[in-house]
Amino acid sequence: MNRKQLEQLNQKCLYEVYDDEQETNDFRVGYIRVIFDSFIILEKYHTRVGFDGFALVANEAIFKVQQDTQYLKPYQNLNRPQEQIPELSEEGDTLLNFLEWTKKNNKLVEIMTVWDELIIGTIETIEANLVMINTLAPEEFASDGKCFIECDNIVDICIDTARLKFITA
Repeated sequence: MNRKQLEQLNQKCLYEVYDDEQETNDFRVGYIRVIFDSFIILEKYHTRVGFDGFALVANEAIFKVQQDTQYLKPYQNLNRPQEQIPELSEEGDTLLNFLEWTKKNNKLVEIMTVWDELIIGTIETIEANLVMINTLAPEEFASDGKCFIECDNIVDICIDTARLKFITA
């Protein structure tokens, strides 16, 4: 979807956001909090944990959005989060701005790559489209070295998720 299409949606509504054409039955539940030219920030929810963080999702990946479905009914009365939504500039590259914000705020992140690989860690540096991440092993949550990845290979980034809160607890 493009920015104009997304801006027509009511940001006070809860949505099913579909962004994986390989898994057309999978979707994220949440509120579209901010819309940029190439990305949205989605306030995510999960049935078992309630608020499940913020996700930076590429607009072009979103192929369907639904509201007022039977599936969404149990989510209607969930408490809204106390966490700070990332405040990003409209100027420059939104993905880089988001990465810089997570680095500045020392946020643990979940990064999904174009290869469907999940990387968990903190951003150490961002230089010339290359991101260096201090990674954590997904099972043990122990330090697992450094990962270098080009920004172009990042599909989405999540912060403040239930998994990340569990790791930092």
